[in-house]
Amino acid sequence: MARSKATVRTFAWDGDIAAVVSAWAAERGFEAGLSDDGVLRYWGMPQGTREVPMAVLCVTAAAREGQVELRFWIVSGSAVRLATLFAVPSSMGIESGGFVGFVYRRRTRVAANDLLGRFGQPPIS
Repeated sequence: MARSKATVRTFAWDGDIAAVVSAWAAERGFEAGLSDDGVLRYWGMPQGTREVPMAVLCVTAAAREGQVELRFWIVSGSAVRLATLFAVPSSMGIESGGFVGFVYRRRTRVAANDLLGRFGQPPIS
């Protein structure tokens, strides 16, 4: 079964998404950036993974016409890919299901669900 390369959540929001997402990212020590098309980009390692930095959670946040789109995905380091004989893909979504990368997906879901909760959205299972 092919795993999605990103987990996407879209919902209505009329507030300032940059303030919400930036505060969330700052609490976690994530790096931040802004793309040319105005999409906010964040990346970092969820708590509990800094000792062995093998996977990075990436998040993009975009708001258009009252709709927010949050994308979450994991970028796996070459050490983790080599250790698993490349069973773990270089990029994968964070939803549950399957054995491949389940520890990384579970840890990143905790951080992602905290962000979704700040928008009043249901968690990713």
